[in-house]
Amino acid sequence: MRSQAVAPRAFRIATAIFLLALAGLDQTRYAFVAHSDNLASMQRAAALNPFDASLEMRLAKKQAEAGHPDAATLAYEQAIATNLSDPSPRIAFLKYLTAHQRFAEADIIATQALAKWPTDPDLLVNHGILAAYFSRSAEAQANWEKAIAVDPAQNYAHLYLAGQLDSEQKFEAAIPHYMIFLERAAKSGGAPDPNIVLPVLMRLADCNLRANHPERALKLYTLGRTIASEAHQPRFESVASVNQAILESKSGRVSNALALYQNALKLDRAANDPAAEAADWQAYAVFMNEQSYPKKLAYAALVRAHTLLRDTPIAPLPKTLQLREELEAALGMASAAIRKDQTALLEQALQLQSKK
Repeated sequence: MRSQAVAPRAFRIATAIFLLALAGLDQTRYAFVAHSDNLASMQRAAALNPFDASLEMRLAKKQAEAGHPDAATLAYEQAIATNLSDPSPRIAFLKYLTAHQRFAEADIIATQALAKWPTDPDLLVNHGILAAYFSRSAEAQANWEKAIAVDPAQNYAHLYLAGQLDSEQKFEAAIPHYMIFLERAAKSGGAPDPNIVLPVLMRLADCNLRANHPERALKLYTLGRTIASEAHQPRFESVASVNQAILESKSGRVSNALALYQNALKLDRAANDPAAEAADWQAYAVFMNEQSYPKKLAYAALVRAHTLLRDTPIAPLPKTLQLREELEAALGMASAAIRKDQTALLEQALQLQSKK
């Protein structure tokens, strides 16, 4: 079965930054801020009033955009010092540090901020993400659970908590958190982003499968395949197709499984995804062998899969290596011709009809 990572570890930092109320500004300084985003103008404005945290944050952003990380850090630190009771500068600095992969520094800032605002749900979520990044899983889980308790609307906290539990093979515990995230995404008002929903849906299906709920998993893979097809997401459609095919086959619905394997492989080819194609040829070869289709077709599928994997860091599945040896022995001298050219046999496999 081919698995998919949801995505590279991504850092979600709070988007709501509560800017300081601007009052009592002299007209000269107001002109600098309102009518110019020029870095030099902002520096002059900051010099006129060194106690404006919002201006320091804007200056920090401009320094960062100009490629001056030391100056940006200094401006963020000044913004924090200007108003120690306001979490906004720390959140802005945290966002900057994580965006530049300065995770150790971000972890320190998040810890300091959380000590001052222990019930801030955004800080709890973000500190949990950083704790997870540094393998402090218990701390991460505690932060996300507290964030949900403080603010039940923290939907992404459910997603991160589900992912953590999933990674610890606590599949039953992860399932409700994945479900809450997806249900809320569906009710958000707009069309859910398939790039977010589909990976989560695949993880939910996989958790159900591993928790011994195959019928639930089958329904979820079917739903995922339908959504992916409608959203023109061939990679996810291929993943869902293969996983659905495996479950359909185990349930005795061989005709359905056959069509799904073939669909997945056609999608892989169209997407020019050799790693996915190799994985799916291996799964399809095992299926054809189990269903007593011609051995030469299963063998050709394995030769093609293993050839594709030569240019990737992925090793062939041990089960398929053993099967290839068995098929090679059964085919005898005919295997040499197949190793030389599998084209016709692969096309035959993709057009294979279900046995009556």
